[in-house]
Amino acid sequence: MLIQAPSSGCIGAPFLDAQFVAQKNNFKLVKAGFQQQETTVQCSMTSQAGLWGINKAFMELVTKWVNNQDIPAVIGYPDPSIAWHEEIVHYTAPGPLGNVDLEMTLLFPKVNGPVPVVLYAHGDIEFNAPEIQYKQRYRDMIVALEFLHQGIAVAFPSRHGVGLSEGVYKLGYVSDADPAYIPRIHANDMYPALKYLQNRPEIDPHRVILVGQSAGGYSTMYMASQSPDGVIGAINFSGGRSDSYANESPHYLNRMLIDSFGELGKTTYIPSLWIYAENDSRFTPTTIQRSYEAFVAAGAKSRLLLLPPTPGDGHYVYHLPDLWRPALLQYLQEIGVAKATASEVAAQGNAPAQ
Repeated sequence: MLIQAPSSGCIGAPFLDAQFVAQKNNFKLVKAGFQQQETTVQCSMTSQAGLWGINKAFMELVTKWVNNQDIPAVIGYPDPSIAWHEEIVHYTAPGPLGNVDLEMTLLFPKVNGPVPVVLYAHGDIEFNAPEIQYKQRYRDMIVALEFLHQGIAVAFPSRHGVGLSEGVYKLGYVSDADPAYIPRIHANDMYPALKYLQNRPEIDPHRVILVGQSAGGYSTMYMASQSPDGVIGAINFSGGRSDSYANESPHYLNRMLIDSFGELGKTTYIPSLWIYAENDSRFTPTTIQRSYEAFVAAGAKSRLLLLPPTPGDGHYVYHLPDLWRPALLQYLQEIGVAKATASEVAAQGNAPAQ
């Protein structure tokens, strides 16, 4: 028997995976019913994931189960809410030796569609990470929840060799004089995902937002420079391509990256939001600032949120949403997809963006 709360905000225990485990192991899946979706991200015993508030129903269920009696499909509230609708889909993308089958996780908010959608490009993944070593599917609920709460769907495509995506995962590439070589290669996995999403009836094909982190942020900005149909915005978390000298001096300039963003800015016509932190281990504050300046000087419309040093490595500022949520909500409102009002945005903080 497996008991799961579909309305739980616990990102480590998705209901979709519980259904998969129950089916594969011939478990009886019982829904723990709560009337309201849980809005906080927690997995403690005092949360819905811990069956908080339905202790009596849980004990009655266990008593029936150990006595070999029929058990109900739902305990607690009879018509459980859901936190979000989740799907795993597959799509075809080009590979070096022909087409490959790539995995993508889709998350839909509990609102009527068609809805806007975020197409998220993940960063590089280490070979000992579970997405590579154990073929775990890629999904980042810390980021996803920020958009789901605004009524925006989120799609997480997995690059070659990540999760159950076919192909060989590559971290290194042959040196190329073209600084946009790597983001262009990564974008080849994203274009078919974009086409797939725009053919889903639940999704508004004319309100797509590109989002990415690290190498994914770089490929996001490359895609934005190509003006794909239906794309209305791009959000770049710590995006770029680092070099071996990044940590030698706080004033070091990654000139390749600066020049690359200058070129991308010439053909980027959709507004973008850049989010970085000053203690990024890959890029110095000077490189970040100069890259942004080159981008907008070339004609692009953008806003930079360069945060002061954050705990740990600032390259992972995307996992600190309290620091950038006000800037995100302001940006989403500007491109016409946020549910929050201007006063609600102001009430959540005043972190300035340049």
